[in-house]
Amino acid sequence: MTSLRVIYSNRLGARETGPGEWIGVANTDFFGAKFRRAIDAHETGIFLLLHADTAFSDWSLLVDRCRNVFDRHADLAMWSPDFTHTSFPNRRVRLADGPGPGLITVRFPDGIVLAIREDVVRWLKQLDYAENNFGWGIIWAAVAHATTCGLLVCRDTNLVVEHEASRGYDKEDAERQCERFLSQLSLTEQQQIERLKKPVRKKPEKPASLWARLAKVALIRRR
Repeated sequence: MTSLRVIYSNRLGARETGPGEWIGVANTDFFGAKFRRAIDAHETGIFLLLHADTAFSDWSLLVDRCRNVFDRHADLAMWSPDFTHTSFPNRRVRLADGPGPGLITVRFPDGIVLAIREDVVRWLKQLDYAENNFGWGIIWAAVAHATTCGLLVCRDTNLVVEHEASRGYDKEDAERQCERFLSQLSLTEQQQIERLKKPVRKKPEKPASLWARLAKVALIRRR
């Protein structure tokens, strides 16, 4: 059985409605607060998160594909499609071929569109989200828990969801909230995040050209 819930907000606090159950929250609620409401409302089965700023030609096809992949692979904990824009492209997060055609195991799937199996959702419900309004670190926490339990995190390259880059909040605030949020994880889970994050952090700048290095040496010598 598939149920639809929409967690929404708007500047006027106006009531919105449509197919499924619509849950209105404060317009100051960002991803962290909305994620908390979403998992609180989730009862059983696979939790599939879809951000509003995405587009796909056939969402029912994506839902069916998600369900089929979970049915076929008992050790799958988290699943996402591919994206037209993500801060974590395949070249940075890919670990290996996945358990089926088009699937790759990844260090980080991204929460733009993301499915999480029931037992991992239950674990996420135990965490404190009170000081993590922006929501950074939530997906890392889920990945850390899943992978330390020996489960798979996969991205499905058969499906590409359209997504544009955007952010409407302060990055430094989000990072501070993320640090506090992740501090509640076990030491093993925190260490797992550090191991997984290293390859996906921003790549170092390219080394200076030969002429630039020679000019620097000449300047040092003149001093």
